[in-house]
Amino acid sequence: MSHWFSPFPLPEIVVVQLEQAGLEPVTELPVEQEKPVLLLYNTPDQLLATTDLEGSDLLDGYRTLLAAPATSPRLTVWRLAALDAEQLVKILSGDPPPDFSAHLPPPEPEPLAALVTAAVCRSVPGLLDAYLDLELQALLGGGEPDFAYLGRLQSQITSEGLLQAWRSTGALAHQVADLREQLVQSKGLLEDTQKALAEANQKLEQQDTSLQEAREEAELTLLQLHQVQEELEHYFLKARASEHLAQAQMEQLQRAQGLLLRLHPNVLPIAPYPPAYAVQVLPPVTGATPNSTLQTEALLSTYAASLQRASALLQRARRP
Repeated sequence: MSHWFSPFPLPEIVVVQLEQAGLEPVTELPVEQEKPVLLLYNTPDQLLATTDLEGSDLLDGYRTLLAAPATSPRLTVWRLAALDAEQLVKILSGDPPPDFSAHLPPPEPEPLAALVTAAVCRSVPGLLDAYLDLELQALLGGGEPDFAYLGRLQSQITSEGLLQAWRSTGALAHQVADLREQLVQSKGLLEDTQKALAEANQKLEQQDTSLQEAREEAELTLLQLHQVQEELEHYFLKARASEHLAQAQMEQLQRAQGLLLRLHPNVLPIAPYPPAYAVQVLPPVTGATPNSTLQTEALLSTYAASLQRASALLQRARRP
């Protein structure tokens, strides 16, 4: 497993490139290295522009890489971008470095970055020399050391470039202010949307509660209707039974009367009969009432009394 090390924060795209090549990072350089470790660094202007490091931090990092074993190859980030995974593996295996940066120019610093970096190099003694010494030890891939770094910085420090960069910074500040205002408006809109959503959810819950209550009331009403239907069917069956009983009573009385007439035609009086010989027959039930049980008992009692009177008439007819 090959490893890499850098005392400086690296861009995410560089870390991904190293992972894809199969290289693992180490947090510090081991005292005794069994295998070479790829040492990575960047130009002072790039480090000052993309990190929170001070000039002294850059100097310490460059010196750490200069003190590393010579077997560990040094490589700048901008030269690393020209290598693929296979070439990186060959470099760490000790093979001669490929000619990868012969026509690769170093990155040009921005005017403001160049102005700030030049000032930092003047205020931190040894910073520029440490970077140039590291360039002498670096894998150049057919290119030249970045000895003209200070000249490149100074070439970018022009009045026109600085004015444009300064105005660009002001424009960026205005854009930031506009974005902040849009963010505040978006927050207000988000709060209003959340409030409306909460109210809609509350109404929906109330509607769900009302719907549930209506459903329960409908189920209760349906249950009551079923109970009423069962009671009506019950009373209807009782009423029909009472009607059949009264009809049967009438038929039996008529048969009994016919039998008496055939046996003794002169026994029974001629109609209309006296009240003593009248047979009481209850009229048939025309509808179901809550007292159908009492009606049935009354029909049975009347039927029994009628049979007793018919029996008495029959005995009287048999006497000489």
